[in-house]
Amino acid sequence: MPDIVIGREDADEKKYMLKNRDVVVRQPVNRVTWEKWDGFWKPPVKFIDNYSVTINGTRLDEKKMDRFVLKSWAGIHLFKISKFDIEEVCFAPENHGGFVSVLRITNNSERTEDVSVSLEAKIDMHEEFESVHGRGYAAEYDSVRSANVVTTEGKGWQVCYGIGKMHSAKAVSSGKETYEKIPGKEMFVPKRISVSVEVHSGEEVMVPLIFCAETDSKKNIKTCFDNISSRWDTLLCEKEKIYDGLRIEPNPMIRSVGLRTPNENINKAFYWALANIADIGRQGHPASSEIDIKRLLWSVLGLVDAGKFAKAREVLDDIASFSEVHIPSKITSDNTVLFDSEDVNPLFLIALERYVRHSGDRAFEDGLRGQIISIIRKLKLTDGLAKPMMKVSILDPAYYDDTRIEMQSLWIEALKTYHPSKYSMMSQALDTYFWDMRERFLNDSLRDDAVKSSNVLVPLFFDQIREFKRDNVLKKIRQEYISEHGVRTRGIFDPEYRAGDAGFGAARSFATALAATAYFNSQDSKTGLKLLKILSRHMFNYDLGLFQDIVNSADGVPISYQSSSDSASLFVHAVDEGIFGIRPDMAKGEINFSPKFVDEWHHYERFGKAVGEHSVHVKVNRSHERFADITIDFDARPEVRINLNLPENIEWMEINRVKYEGNKASIHPGKNNKIWAYYKKDDVKAKEV
Repeated sequence: MPDIVIGREDADEKKYMLKNRDVVVRQPVNRVTWEKWDGFWKPPVKFIDNYSVTINGTRLDEKKMDRFVLKSWAGIHLFKISKFDIEEVCFAPENHGGFVSVLRITNNSERTEDVSVSLEAKIDMHEEFESVHGRGYAAEYDSVRSANVVTTEGKGWQVCYGIGKMHSAKAVSSGKETYEKIPGKEMFVPKRISVSVEVHSGEEVMVPLIFCAETDSKKNIKTCFDNISSRWDTLLCEKEKIYDGLRIEPNPMIRSVGLRTPNENINKAFYWALANIADIGRQGHPASSEIDIKRLLWSVLGLVDAGKFAKAREVLDDIASFSEVHIPSKITSDNTVLFDSEDVNPLFLIALERYVRHSGDRAFEDGLRGQIISIIRKLKLTDGLAKPMMKVSILDPAYYDDTRIEMQSLWIEALKTYHPSKYSMMSQALDTYFWDMRERFLNDSLRDDAVKSSNVLVPLFFDQIREFKRDNVLKKIRQEYISEHGVRTRGIFDPEYRAGDAGFGAARSFATALAATAYFNSQDSKTGLKLLKILSRHMFNYDLGLFQDIVNSADGVPISYQSSSDSASLFVHAVDEGIFGIRPDMAKGEINFSPKFVDEWHHYERFGKAVGEHSVHVKVNRSHERFADITIDFDARPEVRINLNLPENIEWMEINRVKYEGNKASIHPGKNNKIWAYYKKDDVKAKEV
């Protein structure tokens, strides 16, 4: 199963996030070590710092914890106390400004027992930049809803939390309101809310705890509470259904999507990467409601690889609607649209081209033709190089220059489809100007003091560097940039190298994912697989189920608590294109397959991969010494041509009972397609030895 299971002994420092389009909840697995970015947020405002639940006077925390299970749609805490097993299911229902914690309490004793459940919350309403603010609160207990309604003075922010609708149970408010001061914050603690029920032997009772938040003083917070309280069970089912098709093994009864390899961590990480892609457009940080268009556009590549074509089109259409000549860089929390980076212009064109190529939706591209022309017309070249006015770097934010290599690379990839003559001019300039013959590496820019950094991975990711130069750069990346926690932003021999500094040597999951694809494309599957293993470990270390954006490259401790949805997209891309070599061009009616032979794996398969209106299941079996067995199965016979390009150690192939010499062939496929790829004799002898 793809669930992430954490035992009590491993729960320290582990966190998880629940989110929908409106709210984010970040909680500690052990329910004890609440930190700055934990709690209940409606970005950019935090409402509840932490909350606690007691049952018959026993607090549900790490002392009573049995284990924790993270599913793609919920976090499940399991506790054992005297006479009872408790399962707490936490989730954020879709299209509601709140979250739910459902307690399932099972009576293990031989007689009927009284159960008293108490809920206490610590309120600290503030924006991201605030710490101690001295803000006062007013609390009201709503006996009809069994809920506390808390408002803050001045701002009009509201939070409503309490017991959801239950049969034959009456809640009460008890205790007194207090203010609790600890270093760096002051919290308001309203009265406790308690409910008592009777549970017969062997039976169970469900107690829903509802939490809602609102930043708009004109809206009635109780409406949100009522909407969730009246149908929380239905909302739970709807949340689970979003992730229904994701699997780590194929299911012939439904359309399932996933990856199966000998490495269970990579299989799980792929599942969670797909789950993260399903959440694209939602907050990657608890406190931020800002939309970073650059990250969003990189994430569109993941939407496309995951077959979420409608969502990818919606995102691209929304971005394009802001201006006919520029792509915005950010949308702030107050809905201000910023145009302060030019990386997004070529990146938009790249994302659009990938969407059209995978989906075959030429009509959408035709509708944007005028905007495409306007974006390209604004590009000014000097000696074949793009020299924009705005200076923002992708991987090294501490170093800006108007000739930086990743900007050139993005434009080259964009122009390959949309302006071939400029593409050729820029490709020549990239090859000529950025190569450092003495260092046998690529410079970040054309400045005299140009640095060397992992920014060079961008042209390697797009396969824009000639083989001799590419292999030298990848060798140096392997020797000086790859740590056990990911790819560093600077090499270890850089005089400014610092393992704990984001721009000077920390490890970034985005760079690691770029590098994985680059190594697979260069036929170095050993290093590519090593990087996927590193990324997979991110899922189980700190923020469970998420790629950590930036970590200290020496010890792996997070530097940023931003989750990296763009890394999730590139992880899927590294598998789909890097390992399985699946490159659809549905607009031309073609699918290119160039699967890599991964030395460590004898069997691996990608199932449910969407290509146009079809899905494809690719299996590679390398268990035989003389040949590789490859299966390409579609859900129905596609009206396309398949172009096969297998590794160079293949001498001949038998495809659907027809013999082909060499390692390349073009066929019109059926629904089910079988390929026997026979190794060259020298390669077979080497295997036997």
